[in-house]
Amino acid sequence: MVLLGVRFNGVSYGALVNGLCKAGKVEAAVRLHEEVMSGSKAKELFVEMRMRRISPDVVGFSSLIRGLCFLDLREAKRLFVEMVNEGVRPSVTVFNLLVNVLCKDGRLNEASGLFEFMVRKGEKLDSLSYNALMRGYCLEGKIDEAKALYVLMVDKGIEPDIQIHNVLIDGYVKVRRVEEALWIFKQMIRGTIKPNVVTYNVLLTGVLQKGDVLAAQKLFDEMPLYDLTPSSCTYNILLSGLCKNDHVLQAFKLLQTLENNKVELGVKVYNSVIDGLCKSGRMEAAWDVYTKLSSKGLKPTVVTYTIMIHGFCKTGQLKKADTLLFEMIENGCAPNVVTFNAFMRKGSNIAPKVIELLKKTVENKVKPDASTVSLMVDLLSKDAKYKKLHIRQICLWETLLWNYYFAVSRKKSWRSSKLFENSVKMDFKRRKCLHG
Repeated sequence: MVLLGVRFNGVSYGALVNGLCKAGKVEAAVRLHEEVMSGSKAKELFVEMRMRRISPDVVGFSSLIRGLCFLDLREAKRLFVEMVNEGVRPSVTVFNLLVNVLCKDGRLNEASGLFEFMVRKGEKLDSLSYNALMRGYCLEGKIDEAKALYVLMVDKGIEPDIQIHNVLIDGYVKVRRVEEALWIFKQMIRGTIKPNVVTYNVLLTGVLQKGDVLAAQKLFDEMPLYDLTPSSCTYNILLSGLCKNDHVLQAFKLLQTLENNKVELGVKVYNSVIDGLCKSGRMEAAWDVYTKLSSKGLKPTVVTYTIMIHGFCKTGQLKKADTLLFEMIENGCAPNVVTFNAFMRKGSNIAPKVIELLKKTVENKVKPDASTVSLMVDLLSKDAKYKKLHIRQICLWETLLWNYYFAVSRKKSWRSSKLFENSVKMDFKRRKCLHG
């Protein structure tokens, strides 16, 4: 624009930058800004804009900062400070976004410094501004700093909303100061703020971590008083907590009640109950819950399979563990390290099963993850009998297996992945001949 001799004001500049950022061309917007602020031709334009008391407006600055938050945080922060120093008053929305992104990136000190900078400048912040920084403090376990912000917020006449209270309650729960979380909750409901489902989910998590099942039941029962319907997450927290606190039968009965009342539940809820039943040795009941998943339109996840396999191995039902593991792969669900760790509990002579699993993995085009690949190789190399018979094959596999992992994870048909598939199939046939 400058080279073409086109003259524009702060508003037109802002509109152009805004358009570039919305189109995903943040780098182009940054180049334009640099041209206006420091380019040789642009310096003349910038001086002229200054003389006319025109500066890049809040739209231009804000659009750049929004784009840079996900491209170059340091530059976004620098530009924000420049914006304020240029006398362009930033929108609170942009400030909140920047603080939020800094906190999520683990740069809490920078976020805190920016907050203090805005306070010194006399900028009026809203509840979301405090929310963003409080959340950052809570993420790092600095609950006392978060509480200090809460007090400052009240002192400045900003009424904390339910989101602010939830952040603070969650912060206390995360550092295991549940009594203080409950105190905040009680103070809140004495006022005009009503709790929501998130509030109860957080408190249920806290009291169940303490092992206080009665307090959890009381909290759960009072939800209807505030016209609140428990979510699938609420049920998962409660059922999981009951199982972890040795109230498995109570959890099982609650699950049956929910099913009879036609409450829609997610697979995570069922996983929690299945896990509790397996760990308490009630494999028949766990199997019954597992087999009914499909009738409810739910598919077992890697967590579901792993829980059941671990349960079968623990109770000595090894054939059922084998069957379920192969069923898992045939259904396109890749075993992970936890699954294999459960499988390893079976004891010796694991290597032949690993070979068979590899074959099934290839046949069903199941994608392993890196940690699973490592464990497969480790299992093969540590089996003395199998290592003696197939040491060269294992060394070859270590290379081929990793190449296969990279091939399927990147969705590329590499020659090495095909070679690995053929190696598995050929060795499986040879092993069948050698060992019957």
